[in-house]
Amino acid sequence: MPVLPMSVMMINADILFVTTGSNASLLQNLISSIEGRTNGLKVYLVLVNQGSKILFKNEDPLLQIHTIDVGRQMSLSASRNLALKFLFNQKVSAQHIMFPDDDTSFKKDFFEIYSNLEPQSAYLAKICNEEDGADYRNYPDKSRCGKESLIPWVASVSLLIPYTIAKKIGHFDPKLGVGAKWGSSEDLDYFLRATQHLEFCFLPELKNYHPSRFGKYEKMSSENIRKRFKAYTDGYLLVYFRYNLESKLGLFATRALGGAMISIFRLNFRLSFQYLWLYQYRRKAKSYFSNLKREEPDKISLEYDF
Repeated sequence: MPVLPMSVMMINADILFVTTGSNASLLQNLISSIEGRTNGLKVYLVLVNQGSKILFKNEDPLLQIHTIDVGRQMSLSASRNLALKFLFNQKVSAQHIMFPDDDTSFKKDFFEIYSNLEPQSAYLAKICNEEDGADYRNYPDKSRCGKESLIPWVASVSLLIPYTIAKKIGHFDPKLGVGAKWGSSEDLDYFLRATQHLEFCFLPELKNYHPSRFGKYEKMSSENIRKRFKAYTDGYLLVYFRYNLESKLGLFATRALGGAMISIFRLNFRLSFQYLWLYQYRRKAKSYFSNLKREEPDKISLEYDF
């Protein structure tokens, strides 16, 4: 049997997690939410640390952590691609890969449900609010499978993809996602590329936890809320026009009015004004991307070699 170079690692896991961030407290909370709850499963976490070097605490032999210290801010897609490059260069045996955010957390029931899933099938998990356990968005009550029909429930933290398929998909588009030119929807783009190989099944009982959207916005300035809204809109529209899905955007602007109404109901009038601004911005942005696709289609296409 040939001897592998020292630079190549043997990684044997049931599930791979890839996450990134600069807040050591959040990253440690993610690790602690996994530690001791894996139900006998082997978990391998690749952590791209954009903050100061730190030795993260972990006493669970079934949870292995590989930290890539970059010590600087990177875009979300670029940092995830660092982790994927590392994994693709190793000898990896794993069933699935998942991309939790730094403020994601898990409970034991996630791993209990995961133990019964098919290793070569793809799934979407439900995201619940960390504060109260309520649904993060409007999800179906029952399981359902499909491709484009599942788009409303796609998020990085919910994607559960067979690792063999992830190797075929390659990397995230570095032009998409937080910190990139188009500030969101790298996960939707990744999902749509994955659906070229298989369909996904949404499982409402497969849950992870995340701070609620409204809870986050209450702590943000109006300027930062608008920046976040703009980034999400730009990336989302680019992906829809890239995959010729623009005919499905009929209610995209109108949904912002729903956010305004919910904010008024919560007596958050500042946020309701931001949602009204978002409604107007989405209408203008949709027209912009329509013209861009017609006049300069290369600007929304995939431009680099995966």
